Amino acid sequence: PDNVTALYAAQAITSALVAQALHGTGAHLKLSLLECCAALQAAPIVDAQIAAQAPPVSALLAPAGDFRVADGWVQMGCLNQAMFERLCTLLGHEDWLADPRYATQESRKQHAAAINAEVAALMADGRCDDWLQRLHGADVLCSAIHTHADMLAAQGRHPFRPEHVH
Repeated sequence: PDNVTALYAAQAITSALVAQALHGTGAHLKLSLLECCAALQAAPIVDAQIAAQAPPVSALLAPAGDFRVADGWVQMGCLNQAMFERLCTLLGHEDWLADPRYATQESRKQHAAAINAEVAALMADGRCDDWLQRLHGADVLCSAIHTHADMLAAQGRHPFRPEHVH
């Protein structure tokens, strides 16, 4: 993001210097990391809107991935055994700790599809904010997933139009 914004900044500065040299006017330049990154991702944003694709599923940890909830998506992952134990307690599935398929991170990775499906079923009816609060409260790594559609819908809060004041 910083490199992309720097590129746009260099172009804006060059344009302002040319305008100053040609017309003797100054310019106020305002750049946004979000806007610059959105510009860089214009094609995937349009593709996602046309195809309405779901976010990709992670396979590096287990349980881990992008979980559909009632009003969006939550990304969650257990980085270590202690985090998995806290997740089990949160979900009311302490029995998973004794299940040989889920006993270790390596065994969970071998059975990632199964445990991710179980977690997904438990999370499906909950709201994103509720899950984030509960997962954060249990110190389980998580975040809301903001899609390109979310970004486009947030235009009122994050304008995507460059503002130049001369």
